Amino acid sequence: MNRLPCFERDELIEKIVGLAENLTSITLIGASSVGKTFIDLTFLYHGRTKRRFSVDRRFIRCDQFPVLCNHLLSRLSKIIGAGIEKPEDLASLRPFSSSRGILLVLGNAKIYAVVEGLSQFDNVCLCISSRI
Repeated sequence: MNRLPCFERDELIEKIVGLAENLTSITLIGASSVGKTFIDLTFLYHGRTKRRFSVDRRFIRCDQFPVLCNHLLSRLSKIIGAGIEKPEDLASLRPFSSSRGILLVLGNAKIYAVVEGLSQFDNVCLCISSRI
């Protein structure tokens, strides 16, 4: 296991927080067990992240469901409170996203076609961690 030293990890988290505050999307790519999920969760609960996004911070662990867009859309609909059983696309979820900005952290994500669409939302900061 080759983890980052604490000071480098802390600097990385501070950089990620700064990017997120400006709604800049972030991608963390690395081998299994290098600490991507630790960084995701530390960033998600960082004081500045909490102040910026308040209750509009969401973590979706993507390795818990099949790699299909409809599964991610259904999970997303549920966590943002849209209540749409089987959303067909992102357009149906747009009215339910926060106008202040929402942070979506996709942990252990595969490459979804919907990810590009999510990054086009002006009020969504997307953080993806992946082994790919």
